[in-house]
Amino acid sequence: MTNGIAKDGLSAEDLAWRAAARAALQERRYAELDALLAPHEQAWLDGERPLPGIRWRLRNLHDKALTLDERLQQTQQWVAAAPHSYYAHLRLGACWESAAGELRSADVAALVEDSQWLAAQQARDHAVHAYLQAIPLSARPALALDGIKRITSYLREPDWLLALQAGQVPEPEEVALAEHYPQAWPQALQLLPVSARRCGRCPAACRPCCASAARTISMRRWPTGCAWCWNSAPTT
Repeated sequence: MTNGIAKDGLSAEDLAWRAAARAALQERRYAELDALLAPHEQAWLDGERPLPGIRWRLRNLHDKALTLDERLQQTQQWVAAAPHSYYAHLRLGACWESAAGELRSADVAALVEDSQWLAAQQARDHAVHAYLQAIPLSARPALALDGIKRITSYLREPDWLLALQAGQVPEPEEVALAEHYPQAWPQALQLLPVSARRCGRCPAACRPCCASAARTISMRRWPTGCAWCWNSAPTT
């Protein structure tokens, strides 16, 4: 460590925060974990951009030795134990975002197999679902909306989300996907983490809170792609 900065670019304070947060998650001290995250979210909402920021903190709550499925299970336990925790749902969305990136796993889109795209889109659905569940839990759910913006900017908006925004009941897609991709669809399901295969298709259409949250989102096109707006989100 030189001048208080560790080799990986983190300060001693950052490392201490990460250790405390990981211990709180591991020991299921969820109220303490919320308290550790709250000031960093507030700094982000206030327009401050310290590094590492709130997104880094949400992504690095787990021990690096854990597999993706173990990270998902750990976070699902948090959501189950503290269903009204905004940060629990944000963390679950972040886990699914990471899963989508790992499933896609190629820098060049043309090199991604159909099965990888399909599996990544399933992970996207779970991420968007988690972020939609987070929205009603905060007066300023800008981080949840930012998560939706990020993952849909490269995996597009799911059709069921567009249907919910229009006040419609989404149609199930599994049969159509299985017919259109008779080989890739079964392969995609096998690529998903075990926890995803267990819980199945994203159940957002069955949750009134998700339908309500989806209808509150307004979407517009920016030069860089898809952006989501919220009347209380920061403007920077």
